[in-house]
Amino acid sequence: MTDWTRVGVLRWRRLVGRHGRALVVGFLVIAAVGIGVAAVSLASPPMIDSSEERSTTVLDVDGETSAVVTGETTLYEDGTRLRDRSVYLRSATPNLTVRTTARPDGADEVDQRLALVYRAERDGESIWSETVPLAANASTGDSPTTVRTTVDIDQVDARLAEVIDEVGGAATVHAYLRHDLTYRVDGETNERTEAVELRVSQSSYRLTGDLGGPVRTTETVPTSRPDPGRTTVMSVAGETVIVPTTASWSLGIGLLALVGAALAGLERRREPDPRAISRELERLRFAEWISTANVDVADADARVPVASLADLVDIAIDSNRRVIHDPTTGHYVVTVDGIAYTYARDGRATTAPAAVDREETVATDREETVAAAETPEPDDEAATDPSTGAGTDRIERFLQGGMGDGEDSDDDASAEETGARTDETPRSGATSEGESGAEPDERSEEGSAEDADAFVFPDR
Repeated sequence: MTDWTRVGVLRWRRLVGRHGRALVVGFLVIAAVGIGVAAVSLASPPMIDSSEERSTTVLDVDGETSAVVTGETTLYEDGTRLRDRSVYLRSATPNLTVRTTARPDGADEVDQRLALVYRAERDGESIWSETVPLAANASTGDSPTTVRTTVDIDQVDARLAEVIDEVGGAATVHAYLRHDLTYRVDGETNERTEAVELRVSQSSYRLTGDLGGPVRTTETVPTSRPDPGRTTVMSVAGETVIVPTTASWSLGIGLLALVGAALAGLERRREPDPRAISRELERLRFAEWISTANVDVADADARVPVASLADLVDIAIDSNRRVIHDPTTGHYVVTVDGIAYTYARDGRATTAPAAVDREETVATDREETVAAAETPEPDDEAATDPSTGAGTDRIERFLQGGMGDGEDSDDDASAEETGARTDETPRSGATSEGESGAEPDERSEEGSAEDADAFVFPDR
């Protein structure tokens, strides 16, 4: 796990530890709102108004051509009817029969007409035309109607030759077979006209197209369609589903919120400690300045507690040192010039006692020495003898010299002890001379005064 991932996980755990219940409730509310918005959007996707043309078949027309073999030919038997051929031979079938049948499908009053049209054209424009009606038929109901006619191909060829002789090279002359259709739909009269060219050559003739086909009506109706900028059309199980963009986002947010609520609930059951996590985050923040080792700060001259790890890191940076983390105690330490700056793992400043102060040591030694002087031992005659001042002088010199050099103290004590022994007789004689009226020794009196001033016993 990378440091960034670990930091993210720790922050998430701290957030759950501080606001776990509120997080779960908030995630559930967001999930409910997101899923609700998605459901509403799917039920009524955004649409835009538009219009479309709808085509409806109201009439179906079947066209058919045929010719009966009547001429002299060895290709077909006499009397054979040839149907819907792409080309007919003039010598075998000199007459062409055309038949059209109209079958209404929502139309009525159908009127059909067949005609032969001669036309001279130049550059796609007609400069002359002639129409020869061939047949007509009409119906007043919705029953099928049929119209039939027979065209003499020799007559058509002769008429074309006449027109070509008159027009010359000014235009091209064509013959067309035209089908005119009139019908009514919902009380409205409609028309349709179709024409196919009848091409006649010296040996054959043919139609270039069909006269049949469905007849449709087109109407424009208002409609609505999905807004392409706000929806996505998908195919699910063969059915078209319109998915609004809002529904996609809101559903995604709702599902993520459900996952967040589940994760927050699981983490909340573990009861994370926000303070411990905050300290771990702080340690990760200053990891590049921290090393791990066992530290003994007992030899430091003094210990200074620091309020936060950030302050301790600042001290380490300013003094060009590293923060040492002792895993056994959980303390963080920076030692600068014999002073140990410490920060405790539980976030509180360390309260360990400072280095031993010299004055406190002297006071402690004084109390122990005085207590020893006040407590006589049975086996020590020198201590119980009031005429012996060796022990008293030793205490006085110790108290006056403080924490002096050890060797000087021993020498002074030895000298005092020798002096005390030398003066033992005069001290003993002081009582006799006192009883006989003699003057006491002046130095002994001064020594007694000094002894009285020096001994200041603590209150018991």
